[in-house]
Amino acid sequence: MKNINKIMFIIILLLICCSITSSSTNIKLNENIKIETSNKINLNLEPGDIVWRWVDANIFPLLQFFMHPLMVTDIIGDKYEFIEANGAKNVWIRTESAEWVLDNNIFDFVYRLKDDIASPSDIQNAINFAKSQEGKRFVPLYDINTGIFHIKNSNPNDPNDPLSDSWYCTELIWAAYYNQGIKIESTIIEEVILPIDFHLSPLFNKENLID
Repeated sequence: MKNINKIMFIIILLLICCSITSSSTNIKLNENIKIETSNKINLNLEPGDIVWRWVDANIFPLLQFFMHPLMVTDIIGDKYEFIEANGAKNVWIRTESAEWVLDNNIFDFVYRLKDDIASPSDIQNAINFAKSQEGKRFVPLYDINTGIFHIKNSNPNDPNDPLSDSWYCTELIWAAYYNQGIKIESTIIEEVILPIDFHLSPLFNKENLID
């Protein structure tokens, strides 16, 4: 791959951020938000939004561009449904309360596609694509054991790509939107999609998790 020496550091960080779980961290990123358990908490979330979870803030307290994204796929009563690809669960759907969101290292901002970029049907189709991949295997961007780079691919049925039906965290969300004609460009490394590519994309509005 071109510029392999230049990008190795970035790739290894993404690998770590997408692969390890956050069970060991005690840092609460929404520490300024007081949770009143007797009152209903309404989060500023809509289907298709992207929220960001700090995978292990004890290890990477400053590297905000290397976070783990989850896509909001549904809101069911007072519960929020997310899909994510990670090393512990592969591609899976989780349904959580607002209290869980505020108490589990979710950053207090949300990325939402601009109205002129995605229609409601585009967003629903992207969600449908992501959910159709539930149960598929997680493969890190760079496998240290094999030395194989996971080149991004929006087609899970590509016969020429043995990793096409497996995903890393940002790739799954990128592919969901890419298949609706919404292209979140790779701004640093063309062959992969990094968390920083979402941060730099002009396609999103940045919203507060709580208004």
